[in-house]
Amino acid sequence: DKRKWAVNGLAFVHYREGGEGSEKKVKIDDLMFDGAGRVLDRLLASFKGELIEKVLDEEPVESPPESDSKA
Repeated sequence: DKRKWAVNGLAFVHYREGGEGSEKKVKIDDLMFDGAGRVLDRLLASFKGELIEKVLDEEPVESPPESDSKA
């Protein structure tokens, strides 16, 4: 989960040891541990699974102007 990486330097890894058992979660914190970005890069190089990233919002679609005619 890299949604907070760009702003806060945080990423979360969800995993199961040996692919079985209960899910565990690890935080990668680049603000607290300088160089954590290199750890994240190595994880992503061999990553297989679902990657959650923040998607930048597209520009809002403007609605057409309301007509001034009265019925």
